[in-house]
Amino acid sequence: MVDSVVKKESHPVSLWMLSFVYMGFTVSFGTFLSVLLIFLNKNIGMGENDAFQLFSSVMSLAFVMPLIGGYLCDKFGFRNITVVGLIFTFLGFMLISVPGKSYLYLGLAVFLSGNALCTPAIWSQVGLIYKKNSFLRESGSTIFYMLLNFGFLFSTLSAPFMVRVIGYHWVFFMYGLTPLLSLAIYLFYSRKLDLVGLSSNVKEVTLKRMIFSLISAALLVVPVFFLLSNIFINNVLLIVCVIVAFSYVVVLMKRQEKVAVNKMVAFMALCLLGLSYLVIYNTEFSILPEYALHALDRVVLGVNFPASVVPSFDSIFCIIFGVGLIRLWAFLGARGKSPKLSTKFAIGLLFSALGYLLLALILFFYKSEAMSL
Repeated sequence: MVDSVVKKESHPVSLWMLSFVYMGFTVSFGTFLSVLLIFLNKNIGMGENDAFQLFSSVMSLAFVMPLIGGYLCDKFGFRNITVVGLIFTFLGFMLISVPGKSYLYLGLAVFLSGNALCTPAIWSQVGLIYKKNSFLRESGSTIFYMLLNFGFLFSTLSAPFMVRVIGYHWVFFMYGLTPLLSLAIYLFYSRKLDLVGLSSNVKEVTLKRMIFSLISAALLVVPVFFLLSNIFINNVLLIVCVIVAFSYVVVLMKRQEKVAVNKMVAFMALCLLGLSYLVIYNTEFSILPEYALHALDRVVLGVNFPASVVPSFDSIFCIIFGVGLIRLWAFLGARGKSPKLSTKFAIGLLFSALGYLLLALILFFYKSEAMSL
């Protein structure tokens, strides 16, 4: 009986459309992640310290600002926010591709504003195309994550090589065109999206909401530009926001019943673990490429690989393991035996920690004179 249900129910077509839309975005974002730090150091002339600080500020804003995008999705609709986000992502890359420090900072601010909008909008739509109790939801999310990693893999592998041929600015221009392709796909297919559980007024695309979405994105650029230009203020503000957010949750806990308090404690624990994971994850795009640049023999089969290809290993393994996990979650979900989300998160975090512990031990015992650790 269960097997017949599994055969009858399949993933919605919208999953593939949203996956390819976000894949186009990750091509540009992957380029951004893989070459930006070394670009700041080598092309812009920043010292390693200054480059690290700016890159860290960019990454922190890339992960924090989607909170604002999520709010705007509820306010103006997922479709409007997706369209505006992709437009701003494209414009950000076009500005970064223009030589000059002022264009760089403005381009970064515009790109981060676009990311803040389209990332929560697209990810939320992936969840909303499934019925609430669909056993395919988790395997669908894995498919989405695996496919978006093809975008990261393409850009993190190819962009560093292309830099050698056409230079950084042309690479930013060329790979910055992919959000336009994503926009075209989304505009063509978005009318066929069936977002379960949303009222018609939220799903409706109107000129008024589109204008307000554009204005909101433009207004985001101003504070982001300021924070990128004042890294110390950005760091202090982020720390204050984290403290205020957790303090607010603690205050709410005092007004709740025991069951609700237990859920909020679990939520805070997951948030802290998530923050720990992001600290580890972001070293893939900062410390590891710098280490590879200075202390790693990158010649394989006679090919001298750029240091910026190091982040591509993340995407490779996401794709390899993603295939098996898609089948596993669908199999367990159809039988009501799928592990809880917190359990999956804990297992993933454990493997990440073990991986970086192994890497740390290797680096500790292999002491290179080329780089002081």
